[in-house]
Amino acid sequence: MAFPESDTFLTGGNVSQTNVRQTGKRPTKTAKQGGSTGGLLLMVMLPWMMFTIIMVLFAFCYHHFSVIVWALVLVCAMMALVFFVISPRNKKGPMYMYLGFLCSLAIIFGIIFGMYDHYEYMMTYWSYNEYRVYTDVLPSEPAAAHGDAGTMVFTEDSRVDTTKALGYKAGTVYCVAPILDDSQASRVEYWAAGTDCCSQRADFNCDDSWDPKAKSGVVIIDNGSPVTSKFDMYTKAVHQAEAAYGVVAAPKPIFVRWVTDPVKVEDEFWTWGIGFLVICSAIYLFVSIVLGGLLHMAQKNPQ
Repeated sequence: MAFPESDTFLTGGNVSQTNVRQTGKRPTKTAKQGGSTGGLLLMVMLPWMMFTIIMVLFAFCYHHFSVIVWALVLVCAMMALVFFVISPRNKKGPMYMYLGFLCSLAIIFGIIFGMYDHYEYMMTYWSYNEYRVYTDVLPSEPAAAHGDAGTMVFTEDSRVDTTKALGYKAGTVYCVAPILDDSQASRVEYWAAGTDCCSQRADFNCDDSWDPKAKSGVVIIDNGSPVTSKFDMYTKAVHQAEAAYGVVAAPKPIFVRWVTDPVKVEDEFWTWGIGFLVICSAIYLFVSIVLGGLLHMAQKNPQ
């Protein structure tokens, strides 16, 4: 029985298409799906890894090896630039252009959040490990003599004079109170300090200021950051306290957190710094999944 020509043609076409698949001249559906999945993973994971690595570098290395950190950030930036350069040569779509954009975004946010983590938490922690611990410190001793202090343990008769506390409000309330002993008159070298823990006058509840066992001061480090440094505000509060209570502050006073356990305070900075890093990394993984998924679909459906 003779088959119609059209049937023979269709049958031959199917055999031909099968042969093409078997000879590898045309990619199979499975191969296309594999390539699509690989491209999606690349667009999600590479930017997230860049973001996390940059944050880790700022958290653990920037305090001692800032030049190396910026060099590695530059390497990441060069990688993103390479993706932009090779994108026009890719005939399969704008994947590399999107990848360069996602990597650039990850680098920018990695620097922003990494520097915040460094200045707000990790720099203080590393500084406490390097600075000196002074014991039996008299509140009347010149602050300039303890400029390299990280922790100070004051004498038994030292106290925070909450009756001379002052709160300077600039959005946040910056609180200061003089640290005195029975022999002092009006000159103040050291100030207990904190934020949002006092009222405008003669009230101070920062850290362990009301605990009679507290005799230690964890020095508030001036990190030099225009964003996270509180020194200017504490200094303005001291100037107001001088005018309000008739005291005289040292030209460069030392601000401390008045606590019972200084080691616990130091460890808190480590915990907060690591916690901030982990939370940011987890959030950015979600962001990377969303952005990577959207741009991956956009390159598959350019219309």
